[in-house]
This record gives sequence, C-alpha cells and structure tokens, in this order.
Amino acid sequence: MKTENSIHDILKLEQAIATDFAAFYGCQRVKVMKIAIDMDNTLTDELGATLRPGITDFLETLSLKNQLFLWTNSKKARALEILKHHNLRKYFDTIISREDYDPEGKGIPKDLRRYDFDILIDDDPAEIQYNVKNKKTGILVESYRKSKVMDKDELSKIIKKYKL
Repeated sequence: MKTENSIHDILKLEQAIATDFAAFYGCQRVKVMKIAIDMDNTLTDELGATLRPGITDFLETLSLKNQLFLWTNSKKARALEILKHHNLRKYFDTIISREDYDPEGKGIPKDLRRYDFDILIDDDPAEIQYNVKNKKTGILVESYRKSKVMDKDELSKIIKKYKL
C-alpha cells in the first residue's frame, strides 16, 4: 500500500530531522508525545456539522507541546472538508484516513504501533481497548452528539490526568 508507506516514511523523516537538528545545535531533544485523535463523535458530531464544546481550546493546548495526528475512519476528502469548515486543519501534522490504513474496509483497528504513536483519543471503546491491550495509551471520550449535554470539564480533566 503506497499511501500507508508514504505516511510512515514521512513520520520517520520528521523524527530524523528533529534528532539531527538537536544534535547539530548541541541540545537535548525533548520527547514530544505523538497523539492520534479521532474525528467523528470525538472532535465533531456524527455529521461533522458542530464542534464538541471546548475542542478548539483542547487542541490548542495539546498542540503546544505535542504532535497531533487526525486518525479517522472517514474518507480523506470528507475529513479535509470538515477540518477546513471548522478551521481545525492547522492543529494536525498528518491526516490518516480510511484509505490510508483500511482501504478495503475490513475493520482494521487504529493500531498506534503502526505509526509509532503514543496516545489515541477516541470515542470508540473497541479502539481504546485494542491499544491498551497492546500496551499503548488509549483515552476514551464520551461520544459527542449535537443534541447531547456534555461534561464541560471532560477535556480539561484529560489534560490534567495525562499531563498533556
């Protein structure tokens, strides 16, 4: 699969550049967490029409000292359209869509090991359980629906609990 290999190659190149930069300037490289975040019912409602309350501040805070990646079961064109509509594209280094990791729609899980990511933030308990079982950090968030009343402190609690 050319797309998956391309994303993996880009991520490795970014890592190598950061390491070379630190070595050249004689400084220690700070460990940056690589955080994958789901889109549907995590960032936005199921239609992509409304943002989860507080998500922009959450992304802003996370992006200050972490690398963020959108990892969605949606198709890339839909993901880009939703990110553009809500002005969220700027927070994500890379977008991984269904075409990148499960092009045949086999239900392949979001395996953090595939891209050497540290954390997955998702509303799907199965995705979280899969990664926890594989010794990775999965953070389950309440599934966001436009008409649903949400815990307004959920996202800030995540930042504090996981020291993000």
